[in-house]
Amino acid sequence: MTIVCPACKKENTGDMVCSRCGCDITPLAEIISAAENVLNHGIAALKRKEGKTALACAKRSWALKNSIQAAQLGFFASLMINDSVERTRVWHRRIKPNSQQFSSAL
Repeated sequence: MTIVCPACKKENTGDMVCSRCGCDITPLAEIISAAENVLNHGIAALKRKEGKTALACAKRSWALKNSIQAAQLGFFASLMINDSVERTRVWHRRIKPNSQQFSSAL
């Protein structure tokens, strides 16, 4: 896993201390790991057709780390539970932030 040091912006792989400035990046690794765990739980919930649980997981994962995968999970979970068009659009915009195609099509 590559982690960018918040202090000096150096990309670090494997080591939990920045190789340039010595900053402890362990907390960032733990946040990324938590986001991935919640995301995997949400994907499993989506497969079980538990849309509300999947959406809650997508929100939590997104709060920890803004990832395309969390946005995709939120988008599909919103569709599954027949969420409002506007809330579904929010997830779509997170997948493709510069895309206007979805909103203009509706």
